[in-house]
Amino acid sequence: MSHALEIFAVAARFAAAGVLVIIGGLHVAWALGSPFPARSRSALAQHVIGVEPSGRLMPGQFATWVVAVGLFLLAACVVALGLEVGATVGSALRAVALVFAAIFTLRGVGGFFEVALRPAILGTPYMKWSRMFYSPLSLLLALLIAVGAQP
Repeated sequence: MSHALEIFAVAARFAAAGVLVIIGGLHVAWALGSPFPARSRSALAQHVIGVEPSGRLMPGQFATWVVAVGLFLLAACVVALGLEVGATVGSALRAVALVFAAIFTLRGVGGFFEVALRPAILGTPYMKWSRMFYSPLSLLLALLIAVGAQP
């Protein structure tokens, strides 16, 4: 890899990790009961999931902690791609990163068509945020992770 591409890959890894840590931090706040950045848990639900699933305002505390920890671990994995590790560990880290790049790609593209699968989100703040922010952010994360995973 050329020196310029290597610098770009390092920048991509740290940018992706930073965004993942911020999103993980939001999930920690939500697991602890904060409605940030909304004013209430109900408003938060309308912005981050679109509708209130089965009478609950948000996914449960345990599920939210699992997502937060997963995001932090993925951030660590992305940063570790740049470390000198054995071939086996490096290949495993790269595989994990590329799987998550694919997942973020699916989320990013799917967000533009989600209303077809979830008609209840039509007209909700979530639908607007998903199309204008969550989907593009997911696609950006996919790109940054994929670039950062290049050998």
